[in-house]
Amino acid sequence: PNHVGVSSDFALAVNLGGALGDKSWLDAGDIPIISFHAFNDPFAPCGTGIVNVPPPVNLPVVEVDGSCTFQPVVNSLGLNDVFVNANFQDDITAYASANNGGIEGFYPIYGDDSSPWAFASSAEPYGVSGSDCDVSSSVSDNFRDTILSYFLPRACALFGLNADCALTTGLEKFTSIEVGMTASPNPATDAFVLKTDKRFVMNRVELVDMTGRVVRELNAVNSSTTTVETQGLDAGIYFARVYFKEGIATQKVVLH
Repeated sequence: PNHVGVSSDFALAVNLGGALGDKSWLDAGDIPIISFHAFNDPFAPCGTGIVNVPPPVNLPVVEVDGSCTFQPVVNSLGLNDVFVNANFQDDITAYASANNGGIEGFYPIYGDDSSPWAFASSAEPYGVSGSDCDVSSSVSDNFRDTILSYFLPRACALFGLNADCALTTGLEKFTSIEVGMTASPNPATDAFVLKTDKRFVMNRVELVDMTGRVVRELNAVNSSTTTVETQGLDAGIYFARVYFKEGIATQKVVLH
C-alpha cells in the first residue's frame, strides 16, 4: 500500500488530454470519468491513433483510444449518469454539449495544442534543446478556469457536497416571492407540496440540509406543482432549491 490503512480506491477520474490503452477496458460499475481533450491533439489522439512522444524526441509508442473514442462508451455504460441526472444548465455545459455530440463529462477543445492549460517557467525548462515550451500564463489561466468551472459542479454532484456547488453561470437567482413559491404544509412531517406561479415551471428540485448535503432530488419535474417526500429524514431545517429555465429560487422548509 502507498499509505498503510488508507484506501487507494478512486471515486472519480479526471483526464486532461490522456488516453486509454483500449476502450474495452471500461466496464459497467466503473467510476465516472471527466475528460478534457483537444480534437487535434498531435501527441495523445482524441480519437483512436498512435501516442507520440513530443519533440525533440518524436517517438511513436502505441495505439490508444483517446477521449473522443472512449468517453461515449463511458456514457453508454452509465458511468456518468450522476452528471446526466444533475441536468446542468450553465453556459459552459451548453458549449461542451453543443460541440461533443451531447456527451456528458467530456469538454472538447478546438486546436492542435495538446495541453493549452499548461505553461512553463522557460522555453526549455528541462534543458532539452528545441523544447520551445509555452511560457505565457494568460491563455493557460483561461483554460484552467474553464476546466475548474466544468469539473467542480460535477464533483459536487458526485459527492453530494453542497447544492450551492452547482454552476449557475447565466442563471438568475430569484426570491421565493418573485416566483410565487410556497411549501405546504410547513412545518411538514412525511411530505410537502411545492407550488410556484404557473409562469415558473420547475425543472429540478434539490432538498438540502443545514450542512449543504443534498438529501432528496427530483429531476424532470416539468410542473409548477410537485410533492417532495421526506420520510426517513431527521427533524430540522432544510432548503428546497428549485431550478427553472429562468433561474433558481430557494424555499426554507421545517421538518418535525
